[in-house]
Amino acid sequence: MKHLFKAIFKFSAGFSRRAYVTLISWFPDASSGLGLSGEQDAGGSIYRSRLGPVSSEATRYVSSVREDVWIFDEDIECTVAHDFMLMKQGYITEDQLKQILEALKRLRDEGLSQLDLEKYEDVHELIESFVVKQAGLEVGGLVHTARSRNDQVVTAVRLKTRREVLSILRELSRA
Repeated sequence: MKHLFKAIFKFSAGFSRRAYVTLISWFPDASSGLGLSGEQDAGGSIYRSRLGPVSSEATRYVSSVREDVWIFDEDIECTVAHDFMLMKQGYITEDQLKQILEALKRLRDEGLSQLDLEKYEDVHELIESFVVKQAGLEVGGLVHTARSRNDQVVTAVRLKTRREVLSILRELSRA
């Protein structure tokens, strides 16, 4: 099994980071020969929890949460807009929306300083995990209903980029 895993690892350059973590979780014993063993993820990640324990090295490898801090505020704003649409379309109730918005407001007000960022794969997972902890799984689990990770990323990045470009243009017009 270890040789199979080494072969998969060697030729996995085109794999996504999530696929890499999936492979490690499928072959936990094989990962020890690749320098991937070590302290197991203590939890916090709603996605990795489905895969079982993952080494801390693998967790650090797949995480983009430190880079995603750049779009934290925009991701929350996009999530608010999306969840409002879900309520207007009848997919979630007004009470569920209220609970989600309260959790999102609390997260935005508290910021990221009190959270252990290393527990999360990215800012989207961090937001969802926080909402689930605040509103419970039944309501919090609805926060990203009908929304792909790609949509979450591209919408927040576009909004952030637009804001930064407009800020630069304002500065240039003052000069």
